[in-house]
Amino acid sequence: MKKDNFVKMKIYFDYHSFDLAERRANDKIDTINQALKWCEQHIDISKIDKHEFLKDMVTEFSNCLELQKSDIVNTKLSVDKLMFLLDINIAELNSLMHKFNSNKEIVEVVNSEFKCNIDKEIYTKYTENEKENQKLICGNNLIKALELVGKYKKVYPHNIQMGTSNFIQFDMRKKKYEVNMLDM
Repeated sequence: MKKDNFVKMKIYFDYHSFDLAERRANDKIDTINQALKWCEQHIDISKIDKHEFLKDMVTEFSNCLELQKSDIVNTKLSVDKLMFLLDINIAELNSLMHKFNSNKEIVEVVNSEFKCNIDKEIYTKYTENEKENQKLICGNNLIKALELVGKYKKVYPHNIQMGTSNFIQFDMRKKKYEVNMLDM
């Protein structure tokens, strides 16, 4: 008895969602850089533990402030009193931390730099069975035929969609045909 070896085929890559995720990731990295720039006004940021800074910016800033500036007065002061004496308003850092935490992208420290890697596989759709493979192959062959005909005559995408009962769809953003895999 012959066993079929099913091989997944790529249906499409969701460029729109991927670009959106990349923009969110870049925004998150920019927020970290803004927070570091704010911290730099008050402390030496080279002493910040970047892993701890990702977890809680305010706490890590407070720890570094206490270590770096506690010798200003001869007595031991709480961090809050030290911030009051140095006229440091932590509200902006709190706001940046809230903006950072509200973004769902994941930031890691790689080689002492903040990185946000977006996995392209999350945004790639593959076939799940042999029937879908056959449908995709058939649709791609039809699309190739339409492209060949389009070299000689005008092909109207709306008419093609209607004529194939939406088996082939035309993506206006990409200006190309795609196989509709939703209605099996």
